[in-house]
Amino acid sequence: RHRASPEAMRERRAEAYRALHGVRLAPWASLALALLLTACAPAPAPFNSTEVSSIDYGRGLRIADTSGQPRSLEDFADAVTVVLFGFTSCPDICHSTLLRLKQARDALGADAQHVKVLLVSVDPQRDSPEQLRAYLDNFDPSFVGLRPTPEELPAVVKAFHAIAVQVPSRAGT
Repeated sequence: RHRASPEAMRERRAEAYRALHGVRLAPWASLALALLLTACAPAPAPFNSTEVSSIDYGRGLRIADTSGQPRSLEDFADAVTVVLFGFTSCPDICHSTLLRLKQARDALGADAQHVKVLLVSVDPQRDSPEQLRAYLDNFDPSFVGLRPTPEELPAVVKAFHAIAVQVPSRAGT
């Protein structure tokens, strides 16, 4: 079992205090709550990604962002770039992954400027540029939405060695 560092434990206690600010508790209850929050904190989720900077994934591709500007990975060469594939009506994985990426950027403080998150839409028929931008703004306005055309999508997926399969939706959903 992974034990939290003293700094992480202090931060959890401070977060608990901030969350409870204004709530009146007996002194012993405050201490008990702080200890409980510290002891029950979940271990950090494992890192499940692959570093591929030495591989030519997506090199040379130009994909329109949500403002219509063609972008390439080379545009982000000064940063650690996280590329993920998804869509705005993704029911499970996309939003939780984007939330975790936002939390990771937040934890970096000022160094977050050196991390770029790119979401490549695999559903350009339904993900309008405006819809994709609004979706990403819910997580972090610095996240970049890339929207290949339906004709470009197979080449983009192949260039990143990704897999994207469109599943027809059921009637009425």
